[in-house]
Amino acid sequence: MLDRFCTEIGRDPASVTRSIHLPVPYDRPDDTREAIAEAVNAGFGHIILGLASPYPEGVAHWVADEIIGESA
Repeated sequence: MLDRFCTEIGRDPASVTRSIHLPVPYDRPDDTREAIAEAVNAGFGHIILGLASPYPEGVAHWVADEIIGESA
């Protein structure tokens, strides 16, 4: 739909940064990895991972290792 709207106003759809916010359930990292893959396949290039508080100790390293490392 975004591509169509861009075409209607004469804007190159590739010039639009497509971003999405994805929640990160700590107990289901596979769900997050799948959601990231689906978002990338749908054309999203900017993905924001939302972490719920309370934040487990070492959560930033966990996200980098278990979510981003596996998805990259």
